[in-house]
Amino acid sequence: KYYEICGEAIERHSGRLDKFIGDGIMAIFDKKKYIEENSRNAIKAAKEISSKMHDFNRQMKTDFSEELKLGMGVHAGSTIVGLMGYGSTISETAVGDNVNIASRLETLTKDFECELVLSKYVVDKSGLNSDNLPSESVKLRGKADDFEIVPIKSVTELVFLET
Repeated sequence: KYYEICGEAIERHSGRLDKFIGDGIMAIFDKKKYIEENSRNAIKAAKEISSKMHDFNRQMKTDFSEELKLGMGVHAGSTIVGLMGYGSTISETAVGDNVNIASRLETLTKDFECELVLSKYVVDKSGLNSDNLPSESVKLRGKADDFEIVPIKSVTELVFLET
């Protein structure tokens, strides 16, 4: 059910499932021509996933006395996208520094006890209303300079500026 919730939200907002990594999902939002649209779609998918996972967790709590924790990271930028692998294990994927950054942002959701960590770059490109959103400067593994992030406690409350 978790994979279904995430997959449907990703696809509904012009993203595509890239791979499942344990209980994690990597999605790529590159179907639109402009980074602004792709950034906005990634955040819209995160909002839908958050909302539907809250509903799902109410049922999980009733049935199993447990709930799933949610952590998402979103970053944007140039990557290498294509068929990769060897032999019968070839699939289309994305690699590069920006993919690694997105993964590290997802990991930061545990430190910030939040559902979503966005790069400041994605916030700026997406047209998200950031007036009341906290920004932080963090060190990311493999990066010499501090990196600007926006940790989001409750994704469902995000609002876009009119464009």
